[in-house]
This record gives sequence, structure tokens and C-alpha cells, in this order.
Amino acid sequence: MFILLAIPCILLLLLLAIVAGVMRRWKVALLFLAAGIGLNVATEQIPLNIFRRPAKPQGTRIKILEYNICAKAAYQALHDDAFIAYILAQDADILFLPENLYYTDCRLDSVLSQHYPYSIYRQVPKKERPEEMGIYSRFPLTGIKRLPSPDNPNGSDTMMRAIATIGHKRVALLHLHCCSNSIGVSRAYQEREQDAALIVQSMAALRDSVDYFIAAGDFNDLSGSPLLRSLQEQGLHDAWWTAGTGFGFTYREGWRHFRLDHLLVSDAITVTDIHVDGTAPYSDHLPLVAMVRVPE
Repeated sequence: MFILLAIPCILLLLLLAIVAGVMRRWKVALLFLAAGIGLNVATEQIPLNIFRRPAKPQGTRIKILEYNICAKAAYQALHDDAFIAYILAQDADILFLPENLYYTDCRLDSVLSQHYPYSIYRQVPKKERPEEMGIYSRFPLTGIKRLPSPDNPNGSDTMMRAIATIGHKRVALLHLHCCSNSIGVSRAYQEREQDAALIVQSMAALRDSVDYFIAAGDFNDLSGSPLLRSLQEQGLHDAWWTAGTGFGFTYREGWRHFRLDHLLVSDAITVTDIHVDGTAPYSDHLPLVAMVRVPE
């Protein structure tokens, strides 16, 4: 749970470094600066990548859109067309939609299915306001499986997975929507630890039959957390830390700003660009848009 304080601590250390520098306490300033930079690197919170050289184009170019369309009554007035027009305009090759708006879900799925020949769509009829999730792909999908969360009383999914055939490579797509802190921070972290174990188990079962992994969705967790670390220990890297710049907040409501939506890919997959699209204010989440290269 300490990770929730990572960004405030980093900013505080950098501020103290500036204050100490103004007071000409150079050793103290360097100490605070080193501590702030060290904490930032250790938790992978705020990448700069200002001088990052663009990778040479190699492999199949893939555009990925991850977008949590929040299922809240406050967005009921929005017309279905707003979501559909925005998503289609992105012209992404793979869509990860961890929370389709429950006022929009069926129509959105029917339209997207016409543009994406391969898809997985999951709806939970038991819930009063079902929070659907789906993967839409221009690449063939096989090995589709939905993995339930063991402690979710509504029977909804923690993860769905599929294997996309991209060129001559088999890429496992892991789509996550993990437990949020709305049930209590301590309990949520416990459930996300169970989610992490489930995800790692799923990756282990696929490792011998696929070439690469792509994991995306609303993790409801921060970089440096046990959930993110568990995926990185399996050979994935955080696309935002690799190619993003700045905070990259994908969740913005009131004073609460967090990067809860993530994209992690196998080390062999190159992330050439990733950004949060602030032009899509239809939800309390903002879309994560990335360009990657899958080796051939």
C-alpha cells in the first residue's frame, strides 16, 4: 500500500532538493535529489524519455487502444455514437475495453464486431449494472478463455485471454480488470494479489505455446505494486516507463489522479509510442494509445 504514496514522496523529495539548493546546501540538495530519482526509478512512476531515440521500425506495426468507458449513471446522457465514433476514429488494430458503459454495451459490441472480425465479448447478466469487457482484433484469435476471480460474488471475470496470430507469431493477449480500492484498500490489495497469482499461472500454462505476451486493461493498481511487479517478473515490461513521458494519469476524478490503466509487453516487443488521449472526456478514465512492433 506504500506505493500509493510513491508520487507524493518523489515530488516532496524533489521539492526539498530545490529548497536546499536555493539555500546553497548542496550536499543536502544532492541527497534529496538522489533519493527522489532513486525512488522514481525503483517504482517506475514518472518517466521522462526526453532524449529517447525512436527505435528503428522492425517487425509488424500494431496500434493498441485500451479504454475503460466507466459504467456510471453520470454518463447516461452521452449518446452511444460518441463512444463508437471515437473508438472507430482511432483505427487501432487491437482494442482492450475493460468496462463498456452499461448503457452502450450491446450496440457498441454490435458495431465494433462489424469492423473487427475477431472479438471476445463478455457480459454478466447477474449484475444490476453489468460491467462488460471485450477484446476486438484485426488478427485471428484462438484459445479464448475467461478466468474468473475467486472472490467475486457477481461471477465477473478478472481476466480474459486469447492468442492472436500476428504474422508468423503467436501473441497471448491478457485483458485485465482487477479489483478496485472502492471495497477498501487493504482488501483490494489482497484480492489483487490473488489476481496476480491467477495471471502468472495463466502465463505459465501458455509459455510453451506462444511467442510473446501483451497484457492490458484497468489494473486498478499503480506501477511498482505487487501486481505490476508479478508481471514484470514474468518477462514483461511497462510500456509507459519504456516510451511514455510524465505522469500518464489515466484515471481523473476530482482530486484523484492515478495511472491505473497499463500496457505491459514481452521484452522482445518494441514500444515506439504511447500516450494518454486527453481528447476523449467520456469517462472518468482516459484512453491509453500505443504503437508497438511485434518481431517477425
